[in-house]
Amino acid sequence: MPSWIQPPFQRKVDPAPGAADGIMVKGSRRHEMTLRLYRDDPLLLEFDARVEAVEGKGPHWRVILDRTAFYPEGGGQPADHGSLDAIPVIDVQEEGDRVLHFTTAPLTKGRTVRGQVNATRRRDFMQQHTGQHIISASFWKESSLVTQSVHMGENETTIDLGASEIAENLLERVTRRVDAVIAADMPMSAVEAAPEELPRFTLRKPPPVASVVRLVRIGDFDCVGCCGLHLSSTGPVRLALCTGWERIRGQVRTHWQIGDRAVAYLEERLRILGDLRKHLATRDKELAESVRRLQEGNTDLRGRVGLLERRLAEFLFRDMLAATETVAETKMVTRILDNEPLNVEKSLVKALLAADNCAFALVNHLPDRLSWTLGVPPGISMNFQEMKALHLDPLGIRGGGRPPLWQGSAPASIEAECLQKTLSNILKVTLK
Repeated sequence: MPSWIQPPFQRKVDPAPGAADGIMVKGSRRHEMTLRLYRDDPLLLEFDARVEAVEGKGPHWRVILDRTAFYPEGGGQPADHGSLDAIPVIDVQEEGDRVLHFTTAPLTKGRTVRGQVNATRRRDFMQQHTGQHIISASFWKESSLVTQSVHMGENETTIDLGASEIAENLLERVTRRVDAVIAADMPMSAVEAAPEELPRFTLRKPPPVASVVRLVRIGDFDCVGCCGLHLSSTGPVRLALCTGWERIRGQVRTHWQIGDRAVAYLEERLRILGDLRKHLATRDKELAESVRRLQEGNTDLRGRVGLLERRLAEFLFRDMLAATETVAETKMVTRILDNEPLNVEKSLVKALLAADNCAFALVNHLPDRLSWTLGVPPGISMNFQEMKALHLDPLGIRGGGRPPLWQGSAPASIEAECLQKTLSNILKVTLK
């Protein structure tokens, strides 16, 4: 039993002999085919139920029970996962007055089954949902910002606000208020209210329905209509961290790590800081300055490397031109490069293309492959596809392009000299 669930919350429930009593769905009470046990006991993880119907033919079946502790996706909260008699439940959806349990194998109608809700997933999304209420209420209290939409993902929770900008230090103020509410371990409660009863509640956001609604309260801090699942108090939320914000379609989207996720997020950052301290041989307070100095040094080194690469390309270019052969009055340059940097290779190709009446064939011997380049001067026509089919394809050499330049790669298993000879022959055939 998870440590966050204590008796009597983990209870076994016997199957009902008949139809379920009417309970509230999405804010209203009505007679339902499936009794939703999670509404009265959101910490219930294990239950017994009767299979009322099985639909579908696989690979996923839709199982309808007379009662369920599985929460169906809704209100921004993802569906529970778990099992029915050890058969995985991979999704739960609401369809009218029924709750559909999507399983990976069929069950028998009329059979009593044991349901088991995945405790880790249930706790995670209860933390997300409870934390989201606290955060949304804090934005409202700090700056009258209304939450427009919420997405509880597998890795983070995002909250979209009805604003195009965030005031300076607002996130800091909101985070402090959220921390205080969590630390106060305020009680969470739910109450049903008819429309005529709503004026006696201090609602952050009026519910958009005209029937009986379910209101979720956080002590005297917040009250809002909601049909989701929440923790019994704010303390088990543990922590909420805003990891950033962005503008999306004219609104502000804030990104949050909540609950156990936030603790894991901090633990991972502490591990990263520890590694940085070790590699930079510095203290926490000096990390930012150490990184700044590294960045400045890298910028200087990149500039020096760029200069050296340009000088190397100029030297290689002059050396190549000094060793050309002439084929049909056209200078032909061939060379095998020994793992030259990409920038050097690009500079060479650019210079050779600009050279007067010059064709060239380059092979760069890289650690994991050979790269090759063919170039011809203006006015020279090459049927590259024909040449490729005759000379390159049989060797497994890939490439393509259009006049006056063709490039590609070859497996490292091919000898560079063999590829260079093949490319040179293609040029000679083309130039003659």
